[in-house]
Amino acid sequence: MDLEKYWDTFYDVDHSDLEQPTSFALYASARIAPGSTIFEIGCGNGRDAAHFARIGMRVIASDASEVAVSHASARSERTATAFKPRFVNVPMEALDDGDAGQLDVVYMRFVLHAVPADVASRALSWASRNLRPGGRIFIEARSVLGSLYGRGTPAGRDAFFQDGHFRRFIRADELVRELRGLRFEIDEICEQAHLAVHGEDDPVVIRVVATNDRPPQSGAGA
Repeated sequence: MDLEKYWDTFYDVDHSDLEQPTSFALYASARIAPGSTIFEIGCGNGRDAAHFARIGMRVIASDASEVAVSHASARSERTATAFKPRFVNVPMEALDDGDAGQLDVVYMRFVLHAVPADVASRALSWASRNLRPGGRIFIEARSVLGSLYGRGTPAGRDAFFQDGHFRRFIRADELVRELRGLRFEIDEICEQAHLAVHGEDDPVVIRVVATNDRPPQSGAGA
């Protein structure tokens, strides 16, 4: 299945019901210092990136869907705000290390479960390298405890093709172990429903906030 084509088609229609920031963006906003530099991986239609920019954050937002990025960029240009997010069409597995040591926050909502495990691992590794020491990662993803787990056509461990696209449900203990292996300190974690309700979909999600415990590079400033 061509996942980029699926998301291009998805974002090429009106989604006026997906304009307000998500509950996870509001949750994260209360935990991010004003003026922080945020990199959002898998920004979709850009609603969370736009929210972060409106409240004074410097935002770079990436997505593998060229259509999603094009629409998000055009909508941003029409919005009269002092800060505007910069949208880039980059698949998760092709992220560059050009921002190493400069990011305060990496934000990933509903993206880890939308890609194969090896792609997700590359993105987490990228985050660990590109966050400044003390920078934080914010993750929200569908849990294996959700009601959709096991439905559809099997597509690998904990993964299924559902409603025309790929979902790989996440195990909280494995995610925590992987983050700790990348030198992240877990600050907050929860696994429950009622956090990401959309219409009749009330998934069990995992929310994680973790701090990059990587020491400063030799010769780098404090």
